[in-house]
Amino acid sequence: MIGTSKSKTIHYKNVQITGGIVLQDVLKVAIGQASNASKPKLRQQSINPDSDAVIFVNRFEDYSGITFGQLVTLEAGRVQRFITVDDDADYYSIDSMTSDKIPYPDGETAGNTEHSKAAKRREFLESVLYFGVLGNHMVLLQSAGLRSNNLEAHLTWLLGTHTSAIPEGAMLSLRACSKSQSMRPAC
Repeated sequence: MIGTSKSKTIHYKNVQITGGIVLQDVLKVAIGQASNASKPKLRQQSINPDSDAVIFVNRFEDYSGITFGQLVTLEAGRVQRFITVDDDADYYSIDSMTSDKIPYPDGETAGNTEHSKAAKRREFLESVLYFGVLGNHMVLLQSAGLRSNNLEAHLTWLLGTHTSAIPEGAMLSLRACSKSQSMRPAC
């Protein structure tokens, strides 16, 4: 594995929001420090009413004028299967582990009281999508489980329904741009 690299594709999207709204500005207002969705637990959208799976913008910060974020999905209490590779065994054993068995780094704990354990717990991540926004221009690194349409749907919910940062009925669209012969995106 040393010296091996995997290629990733970064996608460019042009953001369109009816009413001339700039995505970078409205995101900062909707989930900034002074908003009612400033913490990740306050901006979690249920994926399915029959499960504990949620999708939300996790880390969100500015760097050199660009706003970066992570879109993540997780399911509370999920069981993760793993395999124990033992070259001397007749077969590899397959077991399961719950998220409460994930070890904490040295010196860190979940807390001593039930409240602090509930407030600080570990969960398995289903998937992560990374994105960057400059004005109404977006770059994103998709994963197998999270694509641009998931980000578009979540941003529509977060900015429209959940925080009312964009007017009711406003349309948010992440448009792919075609490459012209000069190799510049044509939007």
